[in-house]
Amino acid sequence: MADSKLRVGIIGVGMIALMSHIPNLRNTGQAEIVAICRRDPRYLAMAQEKLNVPEAYTESARST
Repeated sequence: MADSKLRVGIIGVGMIALMSHIPNLRNTGQAEIVAICRRDPRYLAMAQEKLNVPEAYTESARST
């Protein structure tokens, strides 16, 4: 299990998550960002494309 990564979903993808949390998690080499969530579907789609994250959700529904 030493080679497995922590699978992480981020709720509230704003500037701090984009500029700090997500890059720092990825830089550890021990975490994989698998989902993000944000209320605004336009910003969510932009963030999903920029971050190359497979799953994206609004408040209660999958957006893509």
